[in-house]
Amino acid sequence: MFGAIREIYLAVGKENKLNFDEAKSDFFLSLKTLRLILNKDPEGIWQDWKWGKEYGAYERKICGIIQSYTGKRPSRSKDEIETKLTEQENLTTDVRGYWLSDLREAFERYK
Repeated sequence: MFGAIREIYLAVGKENKLNFDEAKSDFFLSLKTLRLILNKDPEGIWQDWKWGKEYGAYERKICGIIQSYTGKRPSRSKDEIETKLTEQENLTTDVRGYWLSDLREAFERYK
């Protein structure tokens, strides 16, 4: 799952012409955006997870997985980067998620 989250950050960075490995290429993705993109993958192991009446990845579980790798809690931001990987407009309200800079070290450790 953490590898799939890394792939999302790579794809969004590439879509926005940002070099994933440069420290100045820092961008924010909300937990909701991560959930929407993860749930587009019908082969993902998270498709069997259940939260209430729905199946698939859910924000609380994504947050827990990221915290287990990084030790970091999600941030709040209104600055989510644009992406066409979801079928909805990007969130502009105060949402919870992660900056790439918060995850970069763990991404490198667990490639």
